[in-house]
Amino acid sequence: MKKGTDSVSENVKSPVVRPLPEAISEPPGDPGIPSGWRGLVHLLFGMGLVFVAYRAFRWMEDGFVPGDYEDPLFLFSAVAKSADRLGFWAFVVAAVAIFVVNLKGVRWSDLGCGTRFHYAAWVLIFIGIWTAAFYPYNFYWGHAHLADRLIILVLGVLCFRFPGVLPVFTIAMAISYWQWRVPLGDPENTNRKLIVDALLTLNGALLLWRWKWFPRPAVVLAVVSVVFIHYWIPGQEKFDISSKPMEWLLENRALNMMIAAFTLGWNVFWDQAGVVSVYQSMSFAEVPLKAFVIVVEMALVISFWRRPVFLAFTAGRILLHAGILFFSGDTFWNWNLLQVGLLAAFLWPSRGDVFVFGWRQMAASAVYVIATAHSHNANPLGWWDSRLSERYNVVAVTEGGERELITPFFFEPFDFLFIQSKFHFTVRDDKILTRTYGAIHDEEAAREFRKAYTPEEARRLIDKWGKEQYSEKMSGELDEFIQRWFQNYREQKDSFWVKFFRVMHPPPHALAFPGRGHGTNGVDEEDEEDGGAPLLEVYQGDKPVQSVEFEFERTFFDGAAFHLMDRRVVRTMKIEK
Repeated sequence: MKKGTDSVSENVKSPVVRPLPEAISEPPGDPGIPSGWRGLVHLLFGMGLVFVAYRAFRWMEDGFVPGDYEDPLFLFSAVAKSADRLGFWAFVVAAVAIFVVNLKGVRWSDLGCGTRFHYAAWVLIFIGIWTAAFYPYNFYWGHAHLADRLIILVLGVLCFRFPGVLPVFTIAMAISYWQWRVPLGDPENTNRKLIVDALLTLNGALLLWRWKWFPRPAVVLAVVSVVFIHYWIPGQEKFDISSKPMEWLLENRALNMMIAAFTLGWNVFWDQAGVVSVYQSMSFAEVPLKAFVIVVEMALVISFWRRPVFLAFTAGRILLHAGILFFSGDTFWNWNLLQVGLLAAFLWPSRGDVFVFGWRQMAASAVYVIATAHSHNANPLGWWDSRLSERYNVVAVTEGGERELITPFFFEPFDFLFIQSKFHFTVRDDKILTRTYGAIHDEEAAREFRKAYTPEEARRLIDKWGKEQYSEKMSGELDEFIQRWFQNYREQKDSFWVKFFRVMHPPPHALAFPGRGHGTNGVDEEDEEDGGAPLLEVYQGDKPVQSVEFEFERTFFDGAAFHLMDRRVVRTMKIEK
């Protein structure tokens, strides 16, 4: 019998057993997701825990006090000043716990549950290092802060190998960011919030993910969903700003942003004739372009349904930023770089796809986004786009009497404050209607302004809806900023570290070249009779300055031509020697 069996088996070809390719093989370790509706509840439970941990880390971050940035070691100063606060000690305990739990044999790839999610985590860390350790020399504080930069750099590099170092790196990075809050606020905080929010969520996940009862895919879903939230909130705001459904989609002229950006000097791609031509020729595409924006920002809640869907929405966000850059010059480089990281993380099939994509994962992410969006740190980026620009030129008057234009990049790393050009608090006895990009936030004012096609009509509506915004306190703070900047600049401008960080610093938030010296303020500079003015040379920082002027400029676009409505010096600051 045995012999016969052997004989039969010899005549049957045995199948060749080959190992499954990595793309479809099972990931090491079952992350523990039950099937059916129980799996959805399990994922929501895990994501809810991550959210609670995220809020705890937000509270801990608030427990820190900003350091003394006039001290060469502001990180040590922040720790010393925070030592009597409960949030600080809670952070110490949490950071030690995370370090201990994740010290031995832990890799970022383990956190991704068989996916390449660690690519996105690494991009977050890279952005944090670049922005917090290599920002341009800060002449306002007058210190290179080399020790602090080195600490942040070392912590960031260690994070790539040891996930447990992430909490200390995150708080050090945040403390570095806080130096831009003084003296006039940090308009680029919007650009940084997404990175800080995602890193704080990742820190919360590091507290939980190694517990056996914790559904590990919740780490990927929660952190990526936080990225979604920073698009979801702006999308939602486009509906919330109006009392009429769909008004932003159907009535707002989004291409007006291109006009306002041009007068601000944000757009380096167009001259005056080109921007008018693009504006007029693209009018037919207004509604489809705005519909694309809303879909990319709000329909992303279905991203985790399938990997191709996720990739499509991620590519859509990259295209969204490319469009913003094309039409306005605003780079949003760190948001876009993070989207590239997410695209790379999930571009190829991985062993963990089965655990992060599916109807349960899609539903869990959608619930998380909708339920927690307003508890995160996202900004509601929605407004009405007008054809009016109210902006400022900053002019240096040298000791030789020359007037030279100071570009925003002279004030790096505070350049975005000057790029946004929101110095309305310097204007006396006049009303201001718009914000940056010619944005109007009052829906009734926006509706009326859409019907204005002459400078006279525009002036009437400014008088009706505008507000006086002059502030002696804010103007005094601006004076103090300019004084300190030029005094420190004279003493330190030739330092090696000034030149080094000028080369190494991250990209600007916007490609801005405002002012008449660059021909980008929307009027013909060579034709003074039509509201132009003589060209101004650009201040190169090589001449002593006796005063700095802030020149208010108001420009109206009627759909075919620009009209200069106002140009005058609204504040002059004498520079002390």
